[in-house]
Amino acid sequence: MFLFIKFMDIWDLLGCETRRRIIKIVINGPKYKTEIARILDIGQKAINEHLELLKKFGFLSEFVERQDRGRPRIYYTIPDEIKSIIEDMERMIKKLNRTRI
Repeated sequence: MFLFIKFMDIWDLLGCETRRRIIKIVINGPKYKTEIARILDIGQKAINEHLELLKKFGFLSEFVERQDRGRPRIYYTIPDEIKSIIEDMERMIKKLNRTRI
C-alpha cells in the first residue's frame, strides 16, 4: 500500500503542467528561480511552491553559486537518477509508439 501511495503522490505531482514544464526547462541545464519564472511567465511565489514540491519528491536538486556582486544564486537541476528514469520512459514510449503502427 505504501508504494501505491507514493506512486499516486508522484502521479499528482506530475499531473501539474507547470511542474512538467519546469522539469523540461531544467533538464537541459541548471537554471535559477528567476530564469524559470521568466521563461514560464509566472510569479515568484508560485514558482517557489512548485520548486519546493519538486525538491520534496526528489525531482530537483539545488546548488549555490556565488556571484561577484550581490547575493548567491540558487540553481536547480535534475538529479542523474531522475534524468535516467525520464530517458528510460522516453525510450519505452517510443518503443510503444513503434509497435502500435
